[in-house]
Amino acid sequence: MVMWALWKQRNDKLWNNVNISEQQVVFHALESLCEWEYAQQQKMFEKSSSLFKGAIGIGMVLRDEYGLFRAGRTVLKSGLMAVKEGEAFGLFEALLWVCNLRCQQVIFELDSKEVVDVVGRATLDFTKFGAIIRSCKQILGMKEFSVQHVGRKLIW
Repeated sequence: MVMWALWKQRNDKLWNNVNISEQQVVFHALESLCEWEYAQQQKMFEKSSSLFKGAIGIGMVLRDEYGLFRAGRTVLKSGLMAVKEGEAFGLFEALLWVCNLRCQQVIFELDSKEVVDVVGRATLDFTKFGAIIRSCKQILGMKEFSVQHVGRKLIW
């Protein structure tokens, strides 16, 4: 994605006389990566959702450093998945959401200790759950984001 962003910036400079900073080039590369990851996850879940009836719902809340509500989002996804996959998918959706909002220094609070633990260590998991976790780790590795476990009653 970085090479593509550099190539695009070069063409914009050459053909359109548009100058952008190095930070903007890197940001556009990260933004493109977030969008690509999202598209890949959507393809993966669209294939699996045709096998099941039903839907899952994911809710997320964005708060500022004082704990004040800033935004909320609900994602409805057709199909069914294991609970841990749903928890991981919720983290993935939240990561994409804050990437699109261009948020920085975000702390994600999850009530799924299993997801928080797996995100925090190296694993070789080739299941659907592992694929979602790898996508989350890729985004987390590029941003000033962290993930921590909190009890269910503390989130609300």
